Amino acid sequence: MSTQLLVAAAACVAAGVAGGRSWPSHALAWSAACVVALAAGAAAWRAGRIDESRRWTHGAGVVSVLLAAAASGAADAAWRSAAAREGVLPVLARAERVVEVCGVVTGRRPRSLDMSARSVADGADRWAIREPVLVSEAAARPGHKLCARGSLVSPRRGRSGPPLLAADDSRVTGVGAPIRFAAGAVRARFSAAAQDVLPRRQAGLLLGMTDGDIELLDDRTLEDFRTTGLAHLVAVSGSNVAVVLVVVMLVVRRIVPRRRVLRALLAVPPLVFFAFLTALEASVLRAVVTAGVVLAVTSSGRIADGLRAAAVAFIVLVLASPDLMSHPGFQLSFGATVGLILWARPLTDRVLALVPEGRRGGFAQAAAVAVA
Repeated sequence: MSTQLLVAAAACVAAGVAGGRSWPSHALAWSAACVVALAAGAAAWRAGRIDESRRWTHGAGVVSVLLAAAASGAADAAWRSAAAREGVLPVLARAERVVEVCGVVTGRRPRSLDMSARSVADGADRWAIREPVLVSEAAARPGHKLCARGSLVSPRRGRSGPPLLAADDSRVTGVGAPIRFAAGAVRARFSAAAQDVLPRRQAGLLLGMTDGDIELLDDRTLEDFRTTGLAHLVAVSGSNVAVVLVVVMLVVRRIVPRRRVLRALLAVPPLVFFAFLTALEASVLRAVVTAGVVLAVTSSGRIADGLRAAAVAFIVLVLASPDLMSHPGFQLSFGATVGLILWARPLTDRVLALVPEGRRGGFAQAAAVAVA
């Protein structure tokens, strides 16, 4: 193992431990998974073009990373579940106390907000905490600091999850997560603009196909998408980034026909905007960072390698946000991407050998891509 890999692995372990300070159960599993990922990425970087023997070695490395990530997520979930039963908020919820909870909004649901509570007050008593809670009827965006007062109740019988604060009064006290807030603001402005200039149905289609927001689509339209097998068009994924990148590059090449570095620099802002538009969805982050790596490589006149770009994107993202490792969308996005890179072409060749000549083309490629 090279000196560079040892240094990177040490940095990865440090980031894993730092990222696990609030949820220490998955720090060790995350660090181990990150080291395996770095080893696989370094091997891919050094190997260059992947031959048949290396293909399965890299595949085994990717599977190891995903299994370690799944174990990390399971340990994290188990630890949170055990801690939640005796947390401050669940105890108060079982007594249905009227409390004031302050924290940072982390997400939005159709009828409530997800919030990471930092303090709770019950009369004269106040506790500093770090627990999840749902808040209803509050006008706030992800990233806002929010204080809300109301009755705290447990989840309905048979359901798991954080307690719900039925807010009678709430107030925004500032911004607690600037990047998340900026992403929420971009999303809200785009949604408002779409609804201002388009009829409801068309605005719903635009928002669904760009940022995955399907609130404006009626049940019949959604059912039509499912029946025709097109439901993926109104779900955010890395493929949306590919479409955006193709359009952007077509425009940029007309504006700047020769300077590759300038073309790459002009292509980055629309990709970043799209990541913010989708509220920094894990699969979109993966695709945007991977695209950024590819643009950087091709702007220098070199040929980009898909596995190398994916490995670099993986390392950058997990070092920046260790909690992504336990996010299923992050795991599945990288797993699917690497599966396509490693196995789509050899599987296509295998299928071509089995299918009659007249039916080879589209069927062989579709089957191989799906399996990979």
